[in-house]
Amino acid sequence: MSKILTSKFNKTVLLSISLALFLIFVGCASPEDEEQEPEENGEQENAENVAGEQNGIYKEDEIKLYFIKDTGTEFVKVSETRSVDKVTPEETMELFLEGPENEDYLGAGAADVSLLGVTMEEGLASVDFSKELYDMSLGHEPEARFVDSIVYTLTQFDEIEEIQILVEGETAEPISGHIDISEPLSRENS
Repeated sequence: MSKILTSKFNKTVLLSISLALFLIFVGCASPEDEEQEPEENGEQENAENVAGEQNGIYKEDEIKLYFIKDTGTEFVKVSETRSVDKVTPEETMELFLEGPENEDYLGAGAADVSLLGVTMEEGLASVDFSKELYDMSLGHEPEARFVDSIVYTLTQFDEIEEIQILVEGETAEPISGHIDISEPLSRENS
């Protein structure tokens, strides 16, 4: 009888050790638990990302920047996709103002326009540019596409529905005298 107990005991010990080794090698955390780990550190990551973080709005992986292309017969809105780790609306507008990577596209870079800030309130992003925005010399169609570019670049953030363009903190006049930008703009009305 003691041989039977010893044999069962050995099997139980061997099975327990095998199970323990299996759990050690495979891991006892599910993939869902592993995906939640960055969320637990989200507060720390948000604190590290300065610009725009007061709103907690950012995009990860890719961002689209919209620009203008002169086809010879018309001006069309085009986009470039940039890879990013984590980008806020304010950082997105900084990238926008740096201009397109494609030399055939037109942006605001030539006018030395600076971004003074982006603030958010209930789906409305107010984008404040330096007075050099008025130095841009655009015809009616390029001005309309330029305004569209700003609107489309920022409204890709789910939290942003409308854009209010400001210059030096004040409601903006038409950039080159053509397009009314004194009211909030959306993809539907830009």
